Amino acid sequence: MLTDVAEIDATQREILDLIYRLTFPLGDWPTYRKLDLYMDRELHIADTQPALLAIPAHLLLRHWGKHGFADTDEMRLTLLGVAECTDGPPDLERVAKFLRWIADYEQTQPIDANLAVTSSEYATVLGLDLGPRPEPATGNVTSALDALEDPRFGPARAEMVRLRVLAGAVPGFWGGGGYQSETPWDWYFQVDRRRVRGYRDLSGLSDLLIRESPKVVAATQPPPAYTYSVTSPFLTTYPATFPYSLNVVGEDGLSLVQQSPQEGVSSQATDQPDADSASRSTSPSGTGEPDTPSQRDIPRGEAGVRGDSPRALTPLLTVLRAEIAVLCTAAFEGGRYDDAVFEAFRYVEQAVQNRTGLTDAIGRNLLTLAFESDGEHRISVSRRGGDQLRLFQLFDGAIGLIRGDRAHKSKPSLPCRTAHECLRLLAHASVLLDLLDRDMAVAPGVEGYDQDVETLTLRVARGTPTTEVLIDERPATILRRTTDTITVSITEVLPGEHDVVLIDGTRQSPATSVWLARKPSGSSWYRVEEIDIPLFADAACTTPHTSTGLRLAVQEAGVRGQRVVPTQRRYVPGDYVSWKWDTSVSLPRAWARGHHMEPAYEVFSSSTLFDGDPQSAAHAPRTIRVTLEPPRLKVRPKERAPLRVLAWKTDGTVTWAEPLHDVKVQTPDKSVAAWNDGAIFVKGPGKFVAHVECDGLYAESDIEVAAHSRDTVAEWITGLPPVTSMAWAKTGLLLATRESQLWRVNVSDGRFSAGASLPLRPPMYGGCNIIASSSDGNLAVLLYGEPNIHVLTAISEYAASRVLEKPEPDGTITALAWHGSDLIVAMHSGTLYRVPLEGDAVLLGTAPQAVTYLCPHEAGNSLLAVAGTGTLHLWRLDPEHPEEPEELLTEPVSWSLSAVASTSRGVYATDFHGGRVLRLDGQALVPVVNGLRYPDALTESADGTLYVAEFAENGSVYRILS
Repeated sequence: MLTDVAEIDATQREILDLIYRLTFPLGDWPTYRKLDLYMDRELHIADTQPALLAIPAHLLLRHWGKHGFADTDEMRLTLLGVAECTDGPPDLERVAKFLRWIADYEQTQPIDANLAVTSSEYATVLGLDLGPRPEPATGNVTSALDALEDPRFGPARAEMVRLRVLAGAVPGFWGGGGYQSETPWDWYFQVDRRRVRGYRDLSGLSDLLIRESPKVVAATQPPPAYTYSVTSPFLTTYPATFPYSLNVVGEDGLSLVQQSPQEGVSSQATDQPDADSASRSTSPSGTGEPDTPSQRDIPRGEAGVRGDSPRALTPLLTVLRAEIAVLCTAAFEGGRYDDAVFEAFRYVEQAVQNRTGLTDAIGRNLLTLAFESDGEHRISVSRRGGDQLRLFQLFDGAIGLIRGDRAHKSKPSLPCRTAHECLRLLAHASVLLDLLDRDMAVAPGVEGYDQDVETLTLRVARGTPTTEVLIDERPATILRRTTDTITVSITEVLPGEHDVVLIDGTRQSPATSVWLARKPSGSSWYRVEEIDIPLFADAACTTPHTSTGLRLAVQEAGVRGQRVVPTQRRYVPGDYVSWKWDTSVSLPRAWARGHHMEPAYEVFSSSTLFDGDPQSAAHAPRTIRVTLEPPRLKVRPKERAPLRVLAWKTDGTVTWAEPLHDVKVQTPDKSVAAWNDGAIFVKGPGKFVAHVECDGLYAESDIEVAAHSRDTVAEWITGLPPVTSMAWAKTGLLLATRESQLWRVNVSDGRFSAGASLPLRPPMYGGCNIIASSSDGNLAVLLYGEPNIHVLTAISEYAASRVLEKPEPDGTITALAWHGSDLIVAMHSGTLYRVPLEGDAVLLGTAPQAVTYLCPHEAGNSLLAVAGTGTLHLWRLDPEHPEEPEELLTEPVSWSLSAVASTSRGVYATDFHGGRVLRLDGQALVPVVNGLRYPDALTESADGTLYVAEFAENGSVYRILS
């Protein structure tokens, strides 16, 4: 086979066969996600990326080059790849016949008409019946499969599907085409009439592969020779496999033009020149014999120019560095080749001296200091290990051998005798100067980057207004520049790892690897954490259940948690799955054993069967960007504020943030502001930018220090998971985010850190949901999905807790608040209880409607309450008489009143869906802040500052200054 150019093993052939099989019957190349799962299941290949990258690129198209495949990449075979498949060659023979038919058909059509062919036309030629014309699009894939399985028309339709897929893989032949997903056999192609000529004599499969894969086939065949005829007194025509022609410009001017065998009337491909061309090649007089020795055939590689005509070669000096050309032209044209070479390499040595400042050093001493030392004079062009030694050897050999041979003696040991040899040595000197311009100390360099959805901002050192950006060797569109950044568009760049290079004239940076992430597709996902959890039909866990348990890590609407669900399917830990259930199966109550001596727990009272499909596998996480949180900070002089560095990581499906501690945030002047381990202390007024650099990534935060007025709204903490509740304690601001940890902004140093932690328990593994702080510092915590209340004691600095059982065993707690040293607890039934830390709960009464939120009011003598469903009430509530609340609003509200706080400035409330903060003015709520994302928590600090938190992914806590 032609594809034996790069031998493949049996496993690679199985992968190619699998890709080809998954492509049909509908004719859709499988995505990498789908192929990954099938390779794991059917071929038992767990690590699929290396296996796919090992397949030669001429068989399997690359989307990310050397870096791998994204989940949504289509895994497309080339024609050579299809030829390696078991069912491929017969299908490709049909493609060859189809292309030959199109070539013949084109000759019968009017010259000025566009050429289009359809499956119906070609099926008629083959005598195939595709059945009735398709109905209008329904989008029903099942109907397409049914149609392809139709015993009357299915085989013919399947052949047209295969023909569409493979003919569409012929590069450059088609100007357009289309089909409907529900009728994949009903297609059309718009044909390039000029290119179709090349298929008129197409003989079959082998001929097709030769035409469509010339680079691969060329590796198995000797290259043809080309004869170029150029009229010039300085040039000789010769047969050579040289990819350039020499064009005459004026009397003596020459230029190199890259030329293919099919371009230009004066080039012809031939294994041996005919008699006429041989005569023309060797004798300008046409006699067939060389006129003089200087007119003999010039050896290949001499560019077809006489070796004794240096002036004829002078135009070729334009390919050299400008300084070399200017310095050496006179000596070169005068035939003083050794002088030209000496001047060129002496200039290279001087360039090294100037670059390093070592003007008194020469020879090996200079080069050792420039390339092998670790001091300030070091010249480096690459970060790759071993390149520094190679760079030294390259310069040491050139200057020591070529320059040194001509510096200390009347005649060099290795003289330069021809203009061609001189040119090549001058080109070598030019290459060395190019390398010096890649010195990372003088070339533009990428010091960090930050990605937005469609843009990439590079932090650039030594950039100029003419600096260009290449991404994977392709020029990037520059959107804007600043003194130290360049922002480029990445709308057409695939997610994954890419190389970025900066070029400014001859100065070039080394490649910097960047990782670009795709735009998140949604905020919900489900990942398999634990499989085969034994389920039982009784609380004693003695009778096995009919199904097993599956523990999933989940994120729904930005909120993370865990679930234990029943299933009868097999899953792989780490895989992401869809949220799908088999509702035809109803399961009775189930229990599971607790871990580590914990009691058994009820998993569900009744359930259907989880039946989610695997969607993607988790890969090793990698950092895709860093951020400084918050990106904009407003503070007053002498304040301390949290300023966190977050690393955003991805495993290919999910993106999350982790705090970084072993980094240093830079501020322009430490006398104005100083950062220390997650917090910044500002000393005086001003505006400045703090920035951080980490592993090639960078981030900034704009900080404004001023006498900000009362009621100024400013971001305080950003990059948070959804915040469910807040409380102000003596140690600082406490936040609950449905995690096991409670977070705290320390009042003394401004740092954001873990304040406390509670164990998560199955089956919900719910984190902290509601928190409330008492006047003596105790903290009440209600875990999501848990029935009871945990009280973290202030005396233990929240290191110990006690559990208070809910007042109604079958009820659900909806709200709680401290009243003195006791808790007032509201149940979903509308009843309210006083729950002391010691002793039994006391029923206080029943409110007219269920209470959904409680907080202290008027120095703790009464409570504020939100109550009702649909339309919501705001009450002042006497805990001893909950059945008689006082309405604070003239009428109930129909919007989402979610949280209230009684502050030194009055009563404030949040509108969850409306994104507002409101203040009670008389008997009406008046907006004071707009534009938030799901505000759901309020609290006031000791100095009267109001804090409001968003229940949103990547949410924020804002301050309303006092």
